[in-house]
Parts: sequence; C-alpha cells; structure tokens
Amino acid sequence: MRNQMRSCALVLGCLALAASPAFAQGSEESRSQTPQGLTLSADVFCSETKLRTANVRVKWSLSAAARDAVKAPTFANAKQTLDTTVYAQGFEKGLYASLPIPTGGPARVAVAATVAAPPGAQPAREVPRAFQIRLVETRVAAPNVSDLTTGEFEAVVEDLEPGVNYTWRLTIETGAGSLVSAPITIQAPACPADMIEPKVPPKKPPVKRP
Repeated sequence: MRNQMRSCALVLGCLALAASPAFAQGSEESRSQTPQGLTLSADVFCSETKLRTANVRVKWSLSAAARDAVKAPTFANAKQTLDTTVYAQGFEKGLYASLPIPTGGPARVAVAATVAAPPGAQPAREVPRAFQIRLVETRVAAPNVSDLTTGEFEAVVEDLEPGVNYTWRLTIETGAGSLVSAPITIQAPACPADMIEPKVPPKKPPVKRP
C-alpha cells in the first residue's frame, strides 16, 4: 500500500512539474482583431542564443478596410509603434513602454523601449525591470513587402521579465488617421539555462597507425 501511495505521489509530482509555467517553451499564443481589420497576435519563446532570455514574437496585419481607413497602401507610409504594459489599465494610466517599429523592410535592430510617464508625473529615475526590453528584429512575411493586404509584419522583443503578464497593443498612424489594435495579454516564460543543450563537438575517428 505504501509503495502504491509513493508511486502515485511521484506521478503527480512529475505531472505538476511538467505543467509548471517555469518550464514553458512558448507554445502559448494570444490574438485579437479590431472591427476595422487590424489583427494582432503574440507568442512567447525562450531564446536559442541567450541563456535565461524570454522573448515575444508579435505579428500584425491589415485588411483592405483597415488599409483604406488610414490610407496607407504600404508600411513605409505609416508610423508604427508597439506599446506594452504590465499594469492593470496601464495604457489608460500612462504606465507603459513604447517601441518604434523601423520602416524600410526587414531589419535586425536593437532598440530599447521608451517608458512613458503618467500625466503630471516626473519620469522615473530607474526603468522598471519589466520595461528593460529591446526590439531586436523586424520583418515582413509576404512575397510583396509593400502590400499591406497580404503582408504580415513581425517584431521580436527580448529580455521579458519571466512570469510577468505583458499586455501589447499596436498603433499605426498616417496623415489620414490612425488605427489602434485591441490589446492582447501573454505571460513571459521562465527560461532555465539547462533548457539549452550544449553543443557537443563530433568525435574524431581514431587515427589508424600503420
């Protein structure tokens, strides 16, 4: 009987460990769409090149109606800003960080977030850990980079604070108007160092001596 209880406890412990968010690899995804047709989605993952680094991949696209609303036939004609907050009603309270999206096609960049200050408040002397993030890559996943109707824009942000819920939104501005996506929330994973297996060099075949 004791052996059965121990086996049951061991199985439950293994199941709990496997389900723990601390070991999540980033299979979770969040998605939203506005009535105008601005679709925003995000999925989190652990960096394959940096230990203990949580990243998020944010994607967005515009329908023909959304493109007509802002009169922006190309991404190059629009100012795009990716905002994030970790606070309840953070966008309304001015507690968020912003990442400007570079124009001109795919790029590998390293842009630090700019932290907004609530109305009437002094800028914080120290940036909160959750906002110490960087935009490291952007690209357009489409055969025609300039076509907003078929193109899907993608941005990768690194150095998320593990276990923190990030809420994201995208703003697209042109001279004719602006579009703001519906917000999406996703939790940053914890990325233990041992999740990245070290690369073992191949063994050299033994030298045959005459």
